[in-house]
Amino acid sequence: MTSSNGKQEALWAPVEGRLLAMLDGVETLTLGLLNEATCAWMEGEYNRTVHAETRRKPVDRYVDGTVSLEGIRFEIPNRFRHLGTLTVRYARWNLGSVHLVDPRTDTVLAPIYPIDKARNADGQRRVLEPDVLAAAPPGTPTGEMAPLLRKLMTEYAATGISPGYLPKPENEEQV
Repeated sequence: MTSSNGKQEALWAPVEGRLLAMLDGVETLTLGLLNEATCAWMEGEYNRTVHAETRRKPVDRYVDGTVSLEGIRFEIPNRFRHLGTLTVRYARWNLGSVHLVDPRTDTVLAPIYPIDKARNADGQRRVLEPDVLAAAPPGTPTGEMAPLLRKLMTEYAATGISPGYLPKPENEEQV
């Protein structure tokens, strides 16, 4: 339990210290804007900052959760990403049936599937136009988000990567 709590606290420190601080001056902060800002900040800053314990960027560690077969990248299920060596069974002519196996018993542990880059990249987003901030002393609320966060959101929107959540349309009736 302590390990989990420590991990959660370690995640919340930069969320509170960086992300929320950059949103501090925003007058009308909606859930949709918070979600957009969080995704952009996670992808643009948090996942690309070297972690103090692992000495690696989270985005680099995520890449370790894939394996390439015949030029196609396959995603390894999270529960097996800690393994240093993987054994897979597949037929070169049928990459639709690839399995992660236990090398000692030849038992199938899990099927693995190709990463669908097209589906991951088809998210339709609008590109946010950069605003010009009114000159204000540092730390003075301007009614707008921090310029760095605006930049991260613009860059994230330009990638076309689908958000890590599916926003519910605001005009949808409650069920």
